[in-house]
Amino acid sequence: MFRILLSKLSVAILAGVGMLATATPAEAAFRMRIDNNSNGQGVVFTDGLAPAANNPSAGVLSFTGANGAFTVIVATGTSQPPQNLNPGALHGLDLVGLSVSSATGGTMTMSLQLTGLSYSGVLGLLAHVGGTLTGANSSINFSLWANGANNFPAYGPDQYSFGAIGAIGGLPAGSVNAYGPGGVTINTAGSFSADGFVEFTSGGTYSLFLQAVITFGSGGGSASFDFLGSTFVPAPAGLVLFASAVPGLAFGVSRYRRKK
Repeated sequence: MFRILLSKLSVAILAGVGMLATATPAEAAFRMRIDNNSNGQGVVFTDGLAPAANNPSAGVLSFTGANGAFTVIVATGTSQPPQNLNPGALHGLDLVGLSVSSATGGTMTMSLQLTGLSYSGVLGLLAHVGGTLTGANSSINFSLWANGANNFPAYGPDQYSFGAIGAIGGLPAGSVNAYGPGGVTINTAGSFSADGFVEFTSGGTYSLFLQAVITFGSGGGSASFDFLGSTFVPAPAGLVLFASAVPGLAFGVSRYRRKK
């Protein structure tokens, strides 16, 4: 039996001052998808379109339900003002407080995408994840992508209860992963932490999307993690603010400075 608790699933649409002042989202869309990979069923939500039970207010996505071996409780999915997440960031995704356990094994996937984000020029994409993993043959693969042409995987139409669902669309050409091709895979029990960084160029409108693929062996296991990704203009001061807010990303700031 899987038990999933997502205490906070957040999208931050952030704008700073000065050179950040014109980099604001244009028609940004936030979507979430949860897949039970064992039976090909899933749910999909779009902020602002989901019914009141799943979208109680603007910038909030919520879901509670069960499917097969899974029990899923999403307490909140929110968008936050700049002061609450990553000072100095331009835009970001934050998957926080997810707790997953299974006595019998299996695989589930959680995906987020934020699209229609405005900026022209080079951006840095920084990722950080930390958490714990237990269970023999357990693993989690994390990926955080940006696409400078605002292309993104198709999630399919919204459906608010688990049912048959097609596969997520393929990775669009030109997408870059902060962890490199294939993402980063955690397959050792205990505490873990992984940081990633990559630059990309936005042609005027870009997209962000992340994914966590959690697999437990037949003996079961458990996992919890905080997965955070943000974009920054090439300004070391902004990166310093981000690094101070998210320990573990100092290497990204240093690397970004060297590249500049």
